[in-house]
Amino acid sequence: MTTQSPFRVQAGTPVIAADGKKLGVVKETEGQYFKVDARWKRDYWLTMDEIVSADEGVVRLAISSNEVNDYKLSKPAGSSEDALLSAEQREAQRERIERDMMGGGGWR
Repeated sequence: MTTQSPFRVQAGTPVIAADGKKLGVVKETEGQYFKVDARWKRDYWLTMDEIVSADEGVVRLAISSNEVNDYKLSKPAGSSEDALLSAEQREAQRERIERDMMGGGGWR
């Protein structure tokens, strides 16, 4: 079941990973997905579920920069191509990351 995201994400907004690294800027949005324009790299989609906050002109993610590859999508789900990970796989990864964060480190 997909719920509406409480975050308003706008094109041009910087995207910052949980470890503080800038990943790029929001290029576009489609439903519960947003596309990251990653400079010098291939653009990719993420779900709004990965967002912790979207305020003060910055989108902050719950995932670190070295975990982004686990969440990247080539297209939003429901588009002409399937997402790289199923909803169940994304949920399992999210739960693992949350457990890891609760065990130590946490967000800055």
